[in-house]
Amino acid sequence: MKSYPEIYILGRMVNGIFVEWGAVLYRTYDSAELEAFGLNANKDLIGKWKVTKYGRPRTVGE
Repeated sequence: MKSYPEIYILGRMVNGIFVEWGAVLYRTYDSAELEAFGLNANKDLIGKWKVTKYGRPRTVGE
């Protein structure tokens, strides 16, 4: 069986629904989490950026 690397992407969640996806893929959870933290510091956006595994619509961490 072939093993693939873990890839992470950011998604903006509003009321439990993903409404926007980030364009950048991250190779580590830590780098994706750091970017999400920076984006969530912007109080102008509705919702919250969450880290997801690429290809899986569920959040990881927390």
